[in-house]
Amino acid sequence: MRNEVAATFAAAVGGDTTLAASAADGVLASGALPVIKHMPGHGRAQADSHFSLPDVEAPLSELQSDFAPFRALAGLPMGMTAHVRYAAIDTERPGTLSPAVIRLIREEIGFGGFLMSDDISMGALGGKVADNAARALEAGCDCVLHCNGRGELAGSLDRLAGEQAGRD
Repeated sequence: MRNEVAATFAAAVGGDTTLAASAADGVLASGALPVIKHMPGHGRAQADSHFSLPDVEAPLSELQSDFAPFRALAGLPMGMTAHVRYAAIDTERPGTLSPAVIRLIREEIGFGGFLMSDDISMGALGGKVADNAARALEAGCDCVLHCNGRGELAGSLDRLAGEQAGRD
C-alpha cells in the first residue's frame, strides 16, 4: 500500500516530471533554489515520519519506479533525504542515517547536488538529536536541518562542525 497523497499525485501526472522540471526552472529563474524531496522516495510510506519511522518492505526492483522521478530531476541543485527505512537497501537505518541509501541517491539516482536531511528532530528517528545529526553527516548528508527551534543541537555544534570538516 502506498501513501495516498503521493500515489494520487503520481497517478495524476503519470510519472511525467515535466511539471516538476518547469516549476524548478521557474524557482531558479526567480533566483531561489528548488529542493527535490524526499529522496529516494516517500510514496510507499504508510506512517507519518513526523511521528514514527515508516518501513518500506518493497524489493529493490519495485523501488526503481519510485527512484525514476528523482533520476529525471537529479541535475537540480538541492535535495532532501527521507526518514524512511527501505528494507531492500538497509534493514537497520532510515534513509537519512544510512550510508547505503545516501550512496544510492548519489550513485544510482545520480544526484550530485547539495543533500540535506529532513528535520533531524522528527519522531521517525528517535534518540538524541545531536547523535542523529552526527549519523546523518557520517552517512553522507551535506548538512542537517533542525527545524523545531528547541536548541537540542546548541551544545554539539563544535563537535558536528569538526566531523563535517573531516569529510572535506
